[in-house]
Amino acid sequence: MTAKHATRGATRSDAGVRVNAVLGPTNTGKTHFALERMLAHRSGMMGLPLRLLAREIFDKVVRIKGAQVVALVTGEEKIVPAQARYFVCTVEAMPVDLRTDFLAVDEFSFPPTWNADMCSPTGSSMHEASTRRSSSVRKRCAA
Repeated sequence: MTAKHATRGATRSDAGVRVNAVLGPTNTGKTHFALERMLAHRSGMMGLPLRLLAREIFDKVVRIKGAQVVALVTGEEKIVPAQARYFVCTVEAMPVDLRTDFLAVDEFSFPPTWNADMCSPTGSSMHEASTRRSSSVRKRCAA
């Protein structure tokens, strides 16, 4: 993804957590970029706005990392292997008590079930992929 297509920002590095926001128009590779970043970490969770998109990403991660380490959590499906390190979820089904090295939320908006703990994962990186009009993660998590 080029700077022409996205705006990136980082906050909260003082807490040992780097929050990146990748903002840009539709079809500029934000979700693909987030997936690449997640797979570069030892563990990760990705929240997606649609069940079918979550399933597509889950299938892709399974092909790359193997079924024994990839979980799918949506309102309709729950596949969680004992050794899962990568969690692909719909945003509303994201486990709020799970800590990973990487957290990405595609088309970010805070569902009612989220609390302040989601803004401070014990890992080192949180990633937001969103359009320019919904850059709420930095505002909410930077406090």
